[in-house]
Amino acid sequence: MLKNLVNLPYFLKEVFFNMKRNLLMTVASASTVMILSLILGFFIIAVMNLNYLSERIVKDIQIVAYIRNGISKSDMKLLQNKIAVIKDVTDVKFISKDEALKNMRKKMGASLELEDIGENPLPNSFEIKISDYDKITEVADKIKLNSEIEDVKYGEDITKNLLSINRAVKTGGTLIILALMAATVFIVSNTIRITVYARRREIAVMQLVGATNWFIRWPFVLEGLLYGFFGAITALIILSIAYSNFIPHILQALPFLTLVKPENLTFRLFFILMITGIFVGTVGSWISANKYLKNFISRSKYNV
Repeated sequence: MLKNLVNLPYFLKEVFFNMKRNLLMTVASASTVMILSLILGFFIIAVMNLNYLSERIVKDIQIVAYIRNGISKSDMKLLQNKIAVIKDVTDVKFISKDEALKNMRKKMGASLELEDIGENPLPNSFEIKISDYDKITEVADKIKLNSEIEDVKYGEDITKNLLSINRAVKTGGTLIILALMAATVFIVSNTIRITVYARRREIAVMQLVGATNWFIRWPFVLEGLLYGFFGAITALIILSIAYSNFIPHILQALPFLTLVKPENLTFRLFFILMITGIFVGTVGSWISANKYLKNFISRSKYNV
């Protein structure tokens, strides 16, 4: 491996010479990887925004535990501490009945007066936030076990639907991204296969003079890496410009949407696309070079 690194300048020279010599194939391969990177990037942007939106909605979900009437302040404090130590509970906020009425009046535009309803009918309660929203039902059931708690609400049906959508977005997005990565690996692999075949006589001569298998493979691996790099960086530039220009128009038309900011998305997209592009380019070229060079090695050196 150390010898291969010492020969890196030679490998790079060979790669650029081969890419220049087969310019049409180079442009076609890099363009294909770029198009696949664009599609991959588009789905990554969609998944990131859907995931961001669903997580924002899910984070607003909280458990409301209503306290029975007649519970003393000291007992309510003990109950609050008891709930706070339940696993996955991150915050327990006490809401007095007076505060609950005030909040209700705000929501109803101050149109509700105490004289209209007589005595305040709202109970004291706790607003509870948790860290893992998949465990919300489990946490709610544990809170219900306390005799001081009269009822627990967390919008069971809505919560389940939101969590299902959140999981579907993550799962579906991951599957699509993996499928596109596999397609990119396939295309790069076939491109390198053609390159290996075109240089079969040169490879045979290298074998005759004692070149190692890795010495022969390295230029092809680096070539695939560069296809992935150039395709990913071009796709990143196009997607970043398009996202920065279109997002303000979308938010103007749909101001209630909460989307990932362009600067945050570009930073994350850079690492995802670059790592993905370089990875699939390298893996695709390694698979092809390894497979077809083995075939050459197994044949007679003169039968090429």
